[in-house]
Amino acid sequence: MLLSPLALAAGTTPTRYGEVVFWRGEVGTQAFVTGRAAFGRVAPGAAKPALGQCELSSGPLVSPEIDAEAFGQEAGMQGQEAPISAGASLSVLDGARTVLTLDPSGPGYQLEGGPSELLRRVGGVAGPLPGGAVLKVPGQSGDFGFPALSVPVPQAPLFVWQTTGPVTPSQVLRWSGASRVTAAQVKVLLRQGEGERARNVICTAPDTGSFALPEAVRRELSGPLKVIGAFRTVQTVIRKGDAELRVVLEEGGLLE
Repeated sequence: MLLSPLALAAGTTPTRYGEVVFWRGEVGTQAFVTGRAAFGRVAPGAAKPALGQCELSSGPLVSPEIDAEAFGQEAGMQGQEAPISAGASLSVLDGARTVLTLDPSGPGYQLEGGPSELLRRVGGVAGPLPGGAVLKVPGQSGDFGFPALSVPVPQAPLFVWQTTGPVTPSQVLRWSGASRVTAAQVKVLLRQGEGERARNVICTAPDTGSFALPEAVRRELSGPLKVIGAFRTVQTVIRKGDAELRVVLEEGGLLE
């Protein structure tokens, strides 16, 4: 199963939100997984641009992925005045075995690095996560608590960007490992030219393995574009009472 279906309770407006983000990557030949989580009263922001659409801008390319290098400051809802506690450490389990643990850290939770120097440096553990991995949130009672939940961690084939070199506005962008599920999306960052007169294109595509720039966007561009970065997210959203938990698997990175 690639992804647990969305489980949303009808008729209840959430007032507490949790977001747990697992990043799947590779350094050299070492696959790793790292993660962060945060809980609060503010819902995570909607993805921009909308699915299947692109945004154009000029000058420096601005995107959270540029600042976070695919993972980091963007994850979770850090810095809220009254964060919600989900209890003690969050765990990812493979049956009875604990695969990784997210420990309380500041307003959220984070994963301490693994036993090797490399894993300590990236703040992760050896990956990938097992196919049946389940996130266990212990929960905490009270007005500033989040309920206990167990949620399957989203799964998908390994995401690998395929389109290399400069691309034309009419060229189809491609990647392998498409999940082809509605809860997955791919964000692509492209740039044409340099300096203040450069043109930037940010697109959010369904995870089908290919994407063509909309015709209206192509008409605004001339000449080749560089692919600056490509990122995929696959998510599960589950609701319990007035609490909503979003569990995300992220992959990809900056390409230059």
